[in-house]
Amino acid sequence: TAELNWQPHTLLEVKAFDLISNIGRIAGDIQMRGKENIVGGVSFQLTDLAPLSEITTLDLAGQVGGEIHFEGSTFSCRALGKNLKVNQFLSTRADFDATQMNILNPTSGTLKITSDEAYFRDIHFYTFNYDMGWNTHDWDYRLNATGDWKGPFNVATNGRLSFSPFKLTCQSLSGQVLGKEITLHSEASFEIGQDNFQLENWDLSIGEGRFSIHSHLNKESAALQMQASHFPLDFLTLYTARLSLRGSTTLDVDLEGTPETLEGHFNVILEHADIVPAGSTSPIQTKGSLQAHVGNSTLQLHSHLVATDEQFSEISLTVPLRFSLNPFHITFPENDPISGQCTIV
Repeated sequence: TAELNWQPHTLLEVKAFDLISNIGRIAGDIQMRGKENIVGGVSFQLTDLAPLSEITTLDLAGQVGGEIHFEGSTFSCRALGKNLKVNQFLSTRADFDATQMNILNPTSGTLKITSDEAYFRDIHFYTFNYDMGWNTHDWDYRLNATGDWKGPFNVATNGRLSFSPFKLTCQSLSGQVLGKEITLHSEASFEIGQDNFQLENWDLSIGEGRFSIHSHLNKESAALQMQASHFPLDFLTLYTARLSLRGSTTLDVDLEGTPETLEGHFNVILEHADIVPAGSTSPIQTKGSLQAHVGNSTLQLHSHLVATDEQFSEISLTVPLRFSLNPFHITFPENDPISGQCTIV
């Protein structure tokens, strides 16, 4: 039901409307005098989000209720979700609070998201708080979370976001994951556009180790500089349950590319590693190194590995390769000869 008052090009007023369906209810009063002059409010209660999955690309479930208030060219929204499911994200309770959002210009206002117990894949969140606000140039963000991901974790970060192209500037990052303290030492950024990718100044302490990466990729050039000392190997298996790693490694990578050439080196020292396959309690203890040099359309590689019970392997290879920036690809020609030797004891 509703009362409608329409004056062409001047006024659209909908009073006391009340829409009821099998998934919920929407009610309120709205008065519109042009696109930037809207007054009124709407309350909504969606008791079952699952049917909306059929008209969206999302897998939805749960209940959401809240209010939207319009005042001129801005609106505010407060909503509460219970037993929410959005694809692989699950939350027992989540609060959404948006204020001073501009109806015609989405780059304005503030957004706050607070969640109690939640899950994303194998990550269990105890608490989750995210704030974002427009600062006339970018979105400022702040995130705090605690939970369990192969052990208790906590993380706190803040910075800026922009979207044309997408760029994240991280001003601070700290926390603890897998029992190791993580600290970002300087402002860092990540940018990706249609023809550009860039990582700048990512320099992190992770437990007793250190990791840094700088990289860019565009149509004219590419570069990757990455260094790590005493980097904890268990971070490499956060996304898999098939095996676990314990130990540390040292890494030195320096690669540079032009439209048709790639040159540089890739060196890894496996200081110590315990590899534990899923379902096993006896680790495979290993150490070794990998050295690779790229130049003149050739990859030269040498590696050696020592494992439990004095098992030993050594491999040396010379492999032709082809490199292109636009489109980006690295290939190994099938018909070109490969030379090398391999020793396994």
